[in-house]
Amino acid sequence: MKRWTRFTCVMAWMPISAIAQTPLVERDFVEVLMEETSALDGDDVIELSDDYAAKLMLKTDSIYSDLRPVPNTPPSPAWATALIKARPWNPLSPEQGWAAFALRMGLTRARPLIEVRVDRGYSDLDRLIGASATKAAIDRDIFNTVLDMFDYSKASIAANYAVGAQLLREMAARVDPSEHAGQNIRPEVLQRFMKHAHYSQISEEDGEYLLSVLDSEIRAFEPGVSPSTQQPYIPAHFRVARLAAAYYMKSGYMTPRQSPCLPSGDENPGHAGLGMDIDAKEICFSAATDRATHAWFVRHLADQEQGIKRYSTSDDDPAIFKLLRPASIIVEALDIANFTRFALSSRIFAKKTSWARPGVNRLPTKINRMCKK
Repeated sequence: MKRWTRFTCVMAWMPISAIAQTPLVERDFVEVLMEETSALDGDDVIELSDDYAAKLMLKTDSIYSDLRPVPNTPPSPAWATALIKARPWNPLSPEQGWAAFALRMGLTRARPLIEVRVDRGYSDLDRLIGASATKAAIDRDIFNTVLDMFDYSKASIAANYAVGAQLLREMAARVDPSEHAGQNIRPEVLQRFMKHAHYSQISEEDGEYLLSVLDSEIRAFEPGVSPSTQQPYIPAHFRVARLAAAYYMKSGYMTPRQSPCLPSGDENPGHAGLGMDIDAKEICFSAATDRATHAWFVRHLADQEQGIKRYSTSDDDPAIFKLLRPASIIVEALDIANFTRFALSSRIFAKKTSWARPGVNRLPTKINRMCKK
């Protein structure tokens, strides 16, 4: 059977007028896939499950696995339809749909020149560090300023604020200044934030605002490409994890003879950890998937927070306590599949009820339930 022959069948049954009248705006493929799967199978969206995601990997038990080749037949009728409906005037190719799904579910890696073209702003750093920071789509000035502000011992906490600052910069540039006030976009928060030399200078209001920006993007991710790094966006919780990994690598965890990574960015056999709690070896972040890096990050963030709470002695400690909120945001996204389903369900419902995307000033503060598996 020829690859994805169902495209022809589905296209043949779609009214020409429906295609011709569709606005030329590409939709989020994964969102459309969820809509189509729900229409066919009800609330049990199998495609957005961890078990289904694992089937896309060549080695389901490895954090360093490549994706399987694009299949010769569509994974489901919903896939074939979603590829057309996401871009009716020029349907997505099977490869594009496969890539979009893998990116959303955290199945891609960060090897230089394979998954990531390192931004030239990081050319002075080890290219594996640069690849991780580039995949996080963080501008170099924010990368440096935030690391200096927090230092390596609090780098996982810092990564949350860095991504929040980057998101604010992108929103301020994307939205006309005349609409900033109405959408609660506050570029002055970024201006103040970038002038601080130490985290103790961050006001509680500014800190909460930056985390609200991050929280909003985690819950309402929109695909796109970074205008500065030209890197396709990954979901915000993966961006935070990738940046934290870059900070961790920059702290000097890799030694030349026992590095967990080969120069290519692939894992170093015998030296790369397996991503388990009981494994004392460091993982190779460039070769690990986004979801494996995120799982490491959640553990590392918890360790740093516990260390701060346990060994607090300096006068600066009260300042850091008010900045420990990131864990409550990130942990909610730990169950990748359920969280993705929940976020997409909320967005689809909002669109059907003609709600606008939540502004920063109307963010939910906590998810009280998750979608059924």
